[in-house]
Amino acid sequence: MGDTEMTNNVSEDDRKLFAGGLPQETTEAELKEYFGQFGTVASVNIKMDAMTGRSRGFAFIVYEDVSSLDKVLKDEFHNFKNKKVAVKKAASKQGKIYVGKFNTPITEDEIKQHFSQYGNVVEVQRPVDRSKNNEPKNFCFVTFEKEETANTLPAVPSAGIMGDTEMTNNVSEDDRKLFAGGLPQETTEAELKEYFGQFGTVASVNIKMDAMTGRSRGFAFIVYEDVSSLDKVLKDEFHNFKNKKVAVKKAASKQGKIYVGKFNTPITEDEIKQHFSQYGNVVEVQRPVDRSKNNEPKNFCFVTFEKEETANTLLKKASESVHGQEVELKKVTLKQEGGMRGGRGGGMRGGMGRGQGGHGGWGGGYDAWGGYGGGWGDYGGWGGYGAGGWGGGQAQGGWGAYGPGAGGGGKMGMGGGYQRGGRGGRGGGRAAPY
Repeated sequence: MGDTEMTNNVSEDDRKLFAGGLPQETTEAELKEYFGQFGTVASVNIKMDAMTGRSRGFAFIVYEDVSSLDKVLKDEFHNFKNKKVAVKKAASKQGKIYVGKFNTPITEDEIKQHFSQYGNVVEVQRPVDRSKNNEPKNFCFVTFEKEETANTLPAVPSAGIMGDTEMTNNVSEDDRKLFAGGLPQETTEAELKEYFGQFGTVASVNIKMDAMTGRSRGFAFIVYEDVSSLDKVLKDEFHNFKNKKVAVKKAASKQGKIYVGKFNTPITEDEIKQHFSQYGNVVEVQRPVDRSKNNEPKNFCFVTFEKEETANTLLKKASESVHGQEVELKKVTLKQEGGMRGGRGGGMRGGMGRGQGGHGGWGGGYDAWGGYGGGWGDYGGWGGYGAGGWGGGQAQGGWGAYGPGAGGGGKMGMGGGYQRGGRGGRGGGRAAPY
């Protein structure tokens, strides 16, 4: 066959390098030239900001041979165009599949053992039916360490486990989740499952309840087994359900926030963002400042990811090396009492808008004072999606403040960040990483 060239069976993930802290004007040709001194470069991808079209300050370099990656990683930092650039092996992108229609009892351990034959299983998520004493439902979600494992599996007609088990391709739950708002108070999950089931098989239904009164907050989330079912529902913006006009929209992805702490040398927000962007889209980095020290940044920050699963994956590690500093990672939880003050005694870089619950601010948690994590009016203005409306009152809460992430829902408007302005209001639950 002459001088035929072959590469061994090493996945792209194992040959991919992350380079962060790049100069703005860096080109792919320059990166290919510099990193080419360690081995043949197969591809270079500088990540760009979709809004501005400018470089986000980091790139991925894929080598043809894994040994080239090993050579680069002998040094944690490289001097590229007179700037200190951090390099590390790029994180593998995980893959998740839906496994459904179990017809006899099976444990999570049995599921994990079975799918481990295809690749490393990171997690098995098994939803339960609360109306049946937390009995496991007849489906689950299996997350693999590598996306390619998940992509390969659904080509198999059946998982060969418990008979004709059904599998769905690597489509996250967020991409199959529907928001339905303006529901009648007496609506049951069974009624929603029956109605929305005409568009496709419903995996789960979750009516959001008011923790204080135990009554429905007027909206619910419906997750389909297949994303095509969601597309069918969304052909109409409103549905007639029990003689009431109900609005439907694709549910906003649930964001994830982590605490990153104990920096021991100076580091900028851009450097932090560039580092964590290798794991997933970073929505925001919040860096508290010490006003008693001329607004000097404190030695910790909060990083908000577009998707919660990115944060959850990172939290499986207790620590992370960020630009040569070993820092600790912790989960950020939201307490329902009290509030995070945006005024005296501390302060938070990043401006007022984020501090009032918009997309991962203090009120950005899933259920902090009714806030779902979206921005003001994330779901438009109809019937109180961030514009007053049913149950919103002055708090601009619509359906229990689904969109705003402040505004408490109902008449009290407890999280009145938008009502009062001034010192940041209450803006949602208090971020408590520890």
